[in-house]
Amino acid sequence: MLAVLGARFSLYAYLNRQASDLATEGRLWDALVAVGALAVGFALLGVLEIVTTLRLPIKSSLVLAHVLVLAATMRLLYRSIVPPAETGLAAYEATLTRAAVLAVAVVGVGQHSWADTRSSSP
Repeated sequence: MLAVLGARFSLYAYLNRQASDLATEGRLWDALVAVGALAVGFALLGVLEIVTTLRLPIKSSLVLAHVLVLAATMRLLYRSIVPPAETGLAAYEATLTRAAVLAVAVVGVGQHSWADTRSSSP
C-alpha cells in the first residue's frame, strides 16, 4: 500500500511540476517527487524482506532519507513563503542540510558494515 501511495504521490508531484508556471517552484516539486520515490523504495524493500529471507539494512537508511527529504521540503516551502531575515541564516540552514545528508550517509554506511560483520560472525 505504501508503494502505491508513494508512486501516486510522486506522479502528482511530477504532473504539478510540469503544470507549474513558476520556475521557483521546480525545486519544491522535484523534492516531493523524491519523497514519493523514497517511500516506494522503502515499501518495495519491505516486501522483498517479507517474501525472501533477505534482511536489507539499507531499508533503515531509506526511511531516514525519506524523513530528511520531507523535512527539507517543508523548510523549502516555508522559505518560499517567509524569506530569511538575515543572509547568514540562509547559509546556516544550508550547512544544517549538508550535515543532515552526511548523517544519513553515515547511518547507511554504518548499517551496511554492521550487517556485514553480523553475517560473518559464527
